[in-house]
Amino acid sequence: MRVLLTGSTGTAGSATLQVLLADPGVTSVIALSRRPLAERHEKLRVVLHEDFTDPGPLNAVLAETDALLWCLGIGQNDVPEEEYVRITYTTTLAFAQALLAANPKATFIFLSGQGADPTEKSRALFGRVKGRTERALDGLGLARLHHARPGYIHPTTEKPSRKALERFSMFIEPVFRVLFPRHMIDADDLGRALLAAARGAAEARVLDNVALQKLAAGAP
Repeated sequence: MRVLLTGSTGTAGSATLQVLLADPGVTSVIALSRRPLAERHEKLRVVLHEDFTDPGPLNAVLAETDALLWCLGIGQNDVPEEEYVRITYTTTLAFAQALLAANPKATFIFLSGQGADPTEKSRALFGRVKGRTERALDGLGLARLHHARPGYIHPTTEKPSRKALERFSMFIEPVFRVLFPRHMIDADDLGRALLAAARGAAEARVLDNVALQKLAAGAP
């Protein structure tokens, strides 16, 4: 399987990258990034791409892709609303449309989130924009499409650059795991679940946190 990955420097994307590289069934991994990655692996190719609203220069890459795992994202409080919509909605739709045109049989996995609301009635910007993106993707006619809606994603690797809130979450994780086990998932388990869905192991289009946990548990 040839996999294209975005968001490979984030919590979910970096863990997913490690899962992909370790899986013998994944023959090649292309990581789209705005900057070079420190990761080196014989089946990893990093493609630098600055403007994610314009996938046109990557048509040849998309044509060779069996599955696109869209893990690109940012917190709703980290950027202005217009920028959040551009990153979450505009770039996702642009690449999904380009993938459909370049390889109609390819699978698109959208890393959405718990609380995504396709009716856009959520009070949270996150819920409205993620939901809008899901609804728009549903209307494209992609051959295989899944929306992954994890709850809290527990980082499985420590990074020096991790924000203070994320570092704090590492300490409260044991309590959260006991009290709310259905609403959290380890980042590497999420990566395994995304790969399993890309392989066709999931039937439902929307994969909530529990469904993702089950997919991870059944993955090789």
